[in-house]
Amino acid sequence: MFSNNFVRSIALACALVFGLLIATPASAAMVKQQKPFAEYLEPIPVAGFLLLVGPSTSYVGPGDIVSGSIGWYSCARVYNAAAATISTSMCDLVDSAAPTVVVCTLRGSSTGYVDLTAYCPGSTTPAALCATKTGGKCNVSQMYDQSGSSHPMVEATASVQPVLVFSSLNGLPGITGVTANNTILGTSATITQTQPFSTSGVFKRTSVSGNFDAVMGLSLVGAILFGGGTTTGKASIDDDTIYSPASPAMPENAFTAMQAFYSGTSSLLTIDGTDSATGYAGTYGISGTVRIFRGNACCTMTGTIMETGIWNASFSSGNRTAMNANQHSATVGYNF
Repeated sequence: MFSNNFVRSIALACALVFGLLIATPASAAMVKQQKPFAEYLEPIPVAGFLLLVGPSTSYVGPGDIVSGSIGWYSCARVYNAAAATISTSMCDLVDSAAPTVVVCTLRGSSTGYVDLTAYCPGSTTPAALCATKTGGKCNVSQMYDQSGSSHPMVEATASVQPVLVFSSLNGLPGITGVTANNTILGTSATITQTQPFSTSGVFKRTSVSGNFDAVMGLSLVGAILFGGGTTTGKASIDDDTIYSPASPAMPENAFTAMQAFYSGTSSLLTIDGTDSATGYAGTYGISGTVRIFRGNACCTMTGTIMETGIWNASFSSGNRTAMNANQHSATVGYNF
């Protein structure tokens, strides 16, 4: 057996190398007393001690691939390595019977994925808590803008709020929408962005409505930023101006990673790493509120969204390839 002094020495050396704070002896009460600083740290038990771990140095998120997002949203993983901490708020969960009363806020973790441990009120896990709510599930009333651009997505009406489904993809939660329910989350403030700009998302369409099926849309001109097209196997940006009718085809009832680039006649979309032909997406940019699951008075997608965001940057071919690889990754992405 190693002596306590030996263990302390090793732990201290680790702290110096990796920037970890040591709290000895291990006591949850002691850790909690460190607030507010400890809110940025995650307690990890090691050899009878608690290591308080700061942001991850190994996690790589979409914001590490391309910086400059003006709005990025997920209930499953965090935007970048700096956000890989329990201080990162991801999604507010509510009971449909009280759609403005938050029962728990999903948070990040040092792994970069959502923390699904027992930190909700009553020391319950998010899944266990939601199982006690109306219909055995939670709605999502807010998705925080993890990019730091202060454009959260919100909705106060229960009937149109998305529903959180645990273990949507690789054990991670996603938000679900239904065309007939007009599911929607939207920014409360206007977002303005001229071309060029880019969008990205991981989603699954489970039913083809025959209309455009929005992952993200706008309240004003140009209802659909990107999502499913009007027919099976078709992905679309700019209301079907640019789409993938056959190559690359968008998988139906299966998750796909999609990147879209908006720049006049050079606009295109990428499905799971394969580019479409370029096309003309008009010259307008974003001006108005941005929505998840819905466009301008129409076009809610029936399906699941794991993450989605907008960048005030042109995604190069290398950016699109790297973003796709990150989203498919078995270690920092969704492993699909």
